[in-house]
Amino acid sequence: MTGTCFVLGAGFSVPAELPPQETLLRSPPPEIADIVGKIFNIDPEKHYDEIEKIPLEDIFTFLDRININHELIPDTDIDFAFAYNAKRIILNHIINVFNSKLAAMHETEAYYHFFDQIVRRRIAGESNTVITLNWDTIPEYYIYKSYKNHNIYKAGVDYACYDFDYDDNSRYVQSILRKAKGFSTIKVLKLHGSINWLHSNALGYLRVKEQTGAAPSGLVARASEQREMENILITPTLLKNIENTHLKMIWFNAGIDLLEARRVVFLGYSLALADFDFRYLLLKSICRRKDVKLRVLLYPENASAEKLYKRNQTEARYRNFFIGNNIQYKYMNVKDFMQNDKLIWNW
Repeated sequence: MTGTCFVLGAGFSVPAELPPQETLLRSPPPEIADIVGKIFNIDPEKHYDEIEKIPLEDIFTFLDRININHELIPDTDIDFAFAYNAKRIILNHIINVFNSKLAAMHETEAYYHFFDQIVRRRIAGESNTVITLNWDTIPEYYIYKSYKNHNIYKAGVDYACYDFDYDDNSRYVQSILRKAKGFSTIKVLKLHGSINWLHSNALGYLRVKEQTGAAPSGLVARASEQREMENILITPTLLKNIENTHLKMIWFNAGIDLLEARRVVFLGYSLALADFDFRYLLLKSICRRKDVKLRVLLYPENASAEKLYKRNQTEARYRNFFIGNNIQYKYMNVKDFMQNDKLIWNW
């Protein structure tokens, strides 16, 4: 039985100053500007300022549709090969942006306190789950740091899948086997993949760069082309493909944990309409349960007018989706929430 499922959205990573989705292509390099220009049939030099404002959903949905259907756009050289390479180039750029931000990330007491609370509960025998739709490695980093500070080294995260060490460390224990081997573990279910994961096309292995070192970081697929690997990242698209074997295991486990949870806390998650796969999972697992406590953290009252507008839209989506459920809202910064033990466990 799971106590609390913490669902982390993009807003959870704000204290780490990670770039929001709408800024990931700000000042794009010429190679990406050319790709976007070709997709939208515009001159990338004349319309450079407009290119960085194009929603990522439009770019990735276009590329994914061509990839899925192996389409060819008439009177252009836009085909499956173009779409495949274009997506890879854009993803590598985004990972590099994340890497630079994560490498410069300062220790944040709020993050450490929050994940240390989860680790402490796990040590005491209580099981809670982290479900994240983010690509970053913030949860892993602070979970390992907390275990280390408690002098517990036979411990780590459980990705709920068969993963292998990227560096072929023979002592690496797969996530799914850790609990059986006596490890203290915390489930971190990354529904949209992670920047420290690579997938082997030939053998189907999931290679993981374990986040036990100083700064969180990601892996860029082009640095590993000799091993025929690809990043596992579900992009912001209307055509999300979660058919990867490892992702299917993770989504299955997320469904079970949501179904068994006594409480689900949404932190920085907007319940976007484009996330229909996750909305469907929520509909199956908790919408029909009136006993589960649902708690939603939203922007505080002193937020900017733009954020308050977004908050009202997000709250409306939650109210229209979880009709009749035991749901409460709290208007405060995620950083303040993470340092409030009463809210973390008893709200």
